[in-house]
Amino acid sequence: MKHVLLALVMTSFASLQVDAAQPMPLTANQRVEGVSIIWQQINRQFPIRDRINEFKSAVDLATQEVKGIESSGEYYAALDRLVATLNDGHTFVLAPPGAALKRSKPSVGVELIESVPVVTWVRNDLARDIPLGSLVKAVDGDEPFKIAKEREPRVVASTAHRRQDISVSRIFEGQSGSLVKIDYLTPAGERRIKVFERGDAWPDGTKLIFLQDIESKRLDFQMLDSGKVSYFSVRDFRDRSVYLSFLNNIAAIRSSSAIIFDVRKNSGGNSNIGLEILSHFLTSPVKEGVTRKTSIRLAEEGGNTSNVGSEADAIRLVQLPQGEIKPRPESERISIPIVVLTDHDTVSAAEDFVSVASALGAKRVGEVTAGSTGEMARVALPAGGTLYALIKWDKAVTGEEFVGVGFQPHFPSSPTVSDLLAGRDTILARGLEVAKSLAR
Repeated sequence: MKHVLLALVMTSFASLQVDAAQPMPLTANQRVEGVSIIWQQINRQFPIRDRINEFKSAVDLATQEVKGIESSGEYYAALDRLVATLNDGHTFVLAPPGAALKRSKPSVGVELIESVPVVTWVRNDLARDIPLGSLVKAVDGDEPFKIAKEREPRVVASTAHRRQDISVSRIFEGQSGSLVKIDYLTPAGERRIKVFERGDAWPDGTKLIFLQDIESKRLDFQMLDSGKVSYFSVRDFRDRSVYLSFLNNIAAIRSSSAIIFDVRKNSGGNSNIGLEILSHFLTSPVKEGVTRKTSIRLAEEGGNTSNVGSEADAIRLVQLPQGEIKPRPESERISIPIVVLTDHDTVSAAEDFVSVASALGAKRVGEVTAGSTGEMARVALPAGGTLYALIKWDKAVTGEEFVGVGFQPHFPSSPTVSDLLAGRDTILARGLEVAKSLAR
């Protein structure tokens, strides 16, 4: 089973870092070389082959564009725009230190809730100035969605809903040290306009606070409905501590009538961790989802190349043999219904978890997932940048294509601002209703 890189560089907090300009001059030849490196990698190994011809047109335009760019920041912004045309959340460029152009923000974060930009996290010493749950009305005098649209060309995402979410999350961004004027309506109904510094230094003892509590806990286990329903939430599958936490609570889980797995805002990691958990719920082996790589990628990995032509041949997509997920011994099995809570931030290895859970009959509650998973290659770019590029294209265990689509919930539910301000978890409440209806 695959290991999926935890793309921490894609989190909404990454741009809190200082991005002050650092001179890193590149020659015109080096700038063109960077575009060529990206093209060679994508052309040879990117598995979603029907996007290659259109991408080649974008490469030709970028090749001409970068010849006239002198600053490293503008250059890497151009590479962002180029790679974003692939519409794949697992293919992106990481700029070197000092070259993340206009990607710094104040210690305030915004998300799209009920189709409105809402302050969902803030540094605690700023919370009195701009309270959690404030509705953003304007940024530097402009309408928020106008700014989000301007951010969109540099956003990498596999789905339209995820692209919009990320674009909105970047409306406060700009060059580190610059000021941003935010016009907002507080939860108390007070209209305010305040100025904040992007990339500002954190005073000692300060921390981020969140509108939705699930973001502050990496792992959480509870017994709900008077102990009848177990609840296990996990924000990533980074390491085996997730599985060990599950094991520590397995007796309580086995005594419950249903289980809710909460993988909202789960950024992925190692998909084997999640599948190790789900193996306790299998009664017979389950085939892994179909996965595909290019013939050139397989040849370079040194694997089974009996069906792979030479590099001179047309690059073909090859379906790999399906692996198998085996059940635990009968004494370690758990036979209770499964409910999985998802949102737009359920991505990568978390979607692999959803894929297998769905094959076991799990009911999905919440929002459509991000629609992006797979392994990535890492390729060096000029001046210390890095290209991360998708090399493996997966189907769900059930056979459906979910990359570029996401897993739709069986029971749709989304948070409301009023519920979040009141401390109510809309999606969990709906998930509990479903779990109780399924309980033995």
